[in-house]
Amino acid sequence: MTKVDNGLAAASATRIAYRSPHWPTVEKSFKVKHPNCIACDEKNYGKVGIQIHHAIIPYHLAIMCGRPDLELDERNLRSLCETTHDTPAPNHHIVLGHLKNFRSWNSNLDADAVKYKGMTEEQILSHKEYLTEETNRPDPDKAETKTFLAVLRKEMDARLPPDPALLKKYNIVIKPFE
Repeated sequence: MTKVDNGLAAASATRIAYRSPHWPTVEKSFKVKHPNCIACDEKNYGKVGIQIHHAIIPYHLAIMCGRPDLELDERNLRSLCETTHDTPAPNHHIVLGHLKNFRSWNSNLDADAVKYKGMTEEQILSHKEYLTEETNRPDPDKAETKTFLAVLRKEMDARLPPDPALLKKYNIVIKPFE
């Protein structure tokens, strides 16, 4: 069965319809280092499908802001579970990582992974705080505006400054945001 790349599909709805040629290697390496969902409890470890999620900044927005390094930067990645064709999971990737919309993202993922640790999809979806967070998720339709991207680029640079070793390793050039 072919793996579905929901991140690429969501990015394709914008101007970004490609992945770095280095992504498969980075994804595989990260999955080996971090094989378990950050929001699952130990009973699911090794038993659910894992997706590598761009946790802080969605990769297509990073590219649009001139920071393609963040697609490959492990500081921006988290392991989250997702139901596969034969294995059910709590679906923390879509529920917590994207707040039920693959075109959106959750800037508070790390805190939410702790808050909802071990909860099923149904438990999270009925949680009062989650319902509030979901309604306040970033609007993907406004994410391409120049104003939004300028603010996001400042946030990227502050939270995840470019890693010189990563830039050199993958021969990445950081562009100023215009």
